Amino acid sequence: MKIELSELAFVIVATTLLFVFIIFLIIAFFLVYQSKKKQRDIEDQLRVQQFEKELFNAQNEIREETMKFISQELHDNIAQSLVVLNLGMNTLDFKGENLTFLKDSLQHTIEQVRLLSKTLNTENLLEGGLLAGINFEINRLKHLKRWNIDYFNEVQTVDLSQDKQILFFRIFQELINNIIKHSQAESIMVEFEERETTYFLQIIDDGNAFDFYAKVNNAGFKNGAGLKGILNKTQLLKATLDINPNRKKGMIYTLNVPI
Repeated sequence: MKIELSELAFVIVATTLLFVFIIFLIIAFFLVYQSKKKQRDIEDQLRVQQFEKELFNAQNEIREETMKFISQELHDNIAQSLVVLNLGMNTLDFKGENLTFLKDSLQHTIEQVRLLSKTLNTENLLEGGLLAGINFEINRLKHLKRWNIDYFNEVQTVDLSQDKQILFFRIFQELINNIIKHSQAESIMVEFEERETTYFLQIIDDGNAFDFYAKVNNAGFKNGAGLKGILNKTQLLKATLDINPNRKKGMIYTLNVPI
């Protein structure tokens, strides 16, 4: 009887240990499966991000080449044609207020075409770095005499790669272009400073307020493409961009780029 009880106890213990071992194997298999699945998900996400980055870089390269071509055409053809026309007008004998006004307007147009030509060509514009590019764009806007421009800069040097400086400048340029095209602003304030871990850029205008992110989400095939481009460039810079209506009037754009 004791032998039978001993054998029964052995069977119970062995069965229990086997059951525990099976449970352990199931848990281990589940954990390994979850770990591999998580790793695959991360790899898939990285592949998608890499693809999107390469796609954006390709699109950006095409855009830059197109802008470079337009810049060259403006400089070599349109600006030169306007110069020839201006020289021809200077040979006219008659005088008058209308002719003087026409000459001044033509000269102003020549200057604007040349400035526009340069601002479209990032390669030339950023020869002196990001600060030179921003200064040039600010001075171009001031030269138009259409807006009250205030620019405050506390940055001496920008410690970013050339590619990041180009992205930074294009974000700044596209935000400014969005303001001058759509906001009906009269005044634009730009502040650029270096903080402990970021470059801080803030643009404030007194134009029409709007919901930036609603516009992006509501955009169709063509609408809002520029706004989405701004967000894509911000993501590539690993920066943060806050866009909110101003309490008084207009909008506040705040960009923080990691140093």
